[in-house]
Order: sequence, then structure tokens, then C-alpha cells
Amino acid sequence: MTGLTVNKFANVDRSYIRDLYASFHALKKFGLERYTETYNKKFLSKNKSKPSAVIDKLIGQIQYVGHVRGYDDPVYTKLAYNFNKLALKKIKVFDKIDHYMNSVFIVEDDDNITQGTCFLIDDAHVVTCYHCVPSENITIFSPNQPSVRYEAKKVRFNEEMDIAVLEIKHPNKSWKPLKIYDGDPPAIGTDVTLLGYPAWAPGKTIAIKNAQIQGLQTKSTLQHYILDKSIVSGNSGGPLIDANGLAIGIATHGAENSDKADTVYEHKVMSIDILKKI
Repeated sequence: MTGLTVNKFANVDRSYIRDLYASFHALKKFGLERYTETYNKKFLSKNKSKPSAVIDKLIGQIQYVGHVRGYDDPVYTKLAYNFNKLALKKIKVFDKIDHYMNSVFIVEDDDNITQGTCFLIDDAHVVTCYHCVPSENITIFSPNQPSVRYEAKKVRFNEEMDIAVLEIKHPNKSWKPLKIYDGDPPAIGTDVTLLGYPAWAPGKTIAIKNAQIQGLQTKSTLQHYILDKSIVSGNSGGPLIDANGLAIGIATHGAENSDKADTVYEHKVMSIDILKKI
């Protein structure tokens, strides 16, 4: 029995997850030796397992959750963190900052001295807002290596819709594209995460802001999501991702700076479906 279930995507049965947490609790309460004795009595009549083998089996069960749901999935990362607290062995946990900084970058228009956020959608193309890149003198860089600049040019864009797809002249092969959501629009109340570089300066890392969709708005046949958290200049063009790490939108409207965030009535994100319209 694997604990695998299938709905819209592969998943792990809740009882499988509960059993893992029950094992964590028993290990913490009784210790490894007593936990192993109980495990052997319950599951093995012969060929008793050693404590190290029992722990390896538990690690395998946790990694199975990561294999099914994804190693960046919150259920898996929470399991791994809780196991690591037991200080028996360590499971490598997905690092959100490192992961997203390989997919989300800073874009600059050197002629207009504008700066925004962009994100990779395939090996050589990024998406951002048009107002971030109105001219043709465009460069992209990662905060990890701000001195290394990548030239880019607009290949698809719509100024009125405020969207631009850029082609990177010599893309970095280590960068990883974000996966794009292709389904029904998210509902009001959906938990989301906004990524980007608001008011970026050297030494700063990516901003990861958890938010919730509190309203929907249709403008020129395109869906926009209104967030309950602020969007600040520099975050324009940044991706909005869902709980599965899929890009569902692009930040487009917010405040000039954090001091003015409360004066902006609507902090909006346009649906990722806009890529189908240009």
C-alpha cells in the first residue's frame, strides 16, 4: 500500500501523512531505542530492524511524499522540517529563496532608468510589465550576480495591456523557468505568494510575500486579482504563484513606495492568461 491517491493531480492519502506525524511524536516522546522495539513488535516477527534501518525507512516514507507532491510542496517541506528537529538524520529541505532566485530576476530599462521584476517562462524568455521596459536598451540580472548583465529585447508586447515578453540574448543555462498555470481562475480567498524585487538595492534578496486574493476585476476582457497585501514599485512584472508553485498572475499595479502603500486602494495582479492574448 503506497498511500497514493489521484484527483486532479497525484497526491498522498491524509492517513499516510498522519502516520508520519504519529511516528515523529513517538520518537520525540520515547526515544529511538524504544520506538524501534515497538516498531519491531508491531510489524516484524523475524529479522528485527536496527534503529538506523527504522530511521532510513522513515526517511524513505517522507521522501516518497516529496516525490509525489513535489520537493517544494509545503506538506513535504513541513514533514522534512519536523523530522530534522529530531536530530537523528537530516533531510535536505527545499530552499525557496535559492529556488525562486533562479527563476525571478531584476529587469532594467537603462534609457528610462526604470527597474522592475521579470520571471523565466522557458529557457530564453522572461515576462514583465511593459512599463518596466518601454525602450530597447534592456538588461536582466540576478541579485546573486548583479555585475553580470544579460541583454534582452522585446519580442511580444502590448503597451495598453502593460505586458512584454523578452528574449534573452545569451541566457544562463542554470536558470529554471516557472511553470505556468492553465486552469480555471482562482477563487476569492485563495492563498497566493507574490515574488519580486520591490525597492531593490545591492545586498537585498528576493521578496516573498504571502497574500490572499480578496477581489476579482475584469478589464478589457482580462481578469485581474486584487490582493490583500501591498505591491510596491519594483515588484511590477513579478509572478504571483499558487500553492503548487505555478505562476497564475503578473503584478502590475501598486504603490510608489512602501510609505504610500496604504494610500493605494487596489493592489492588482493581471491573470497569466494575458500571455495568450499577445
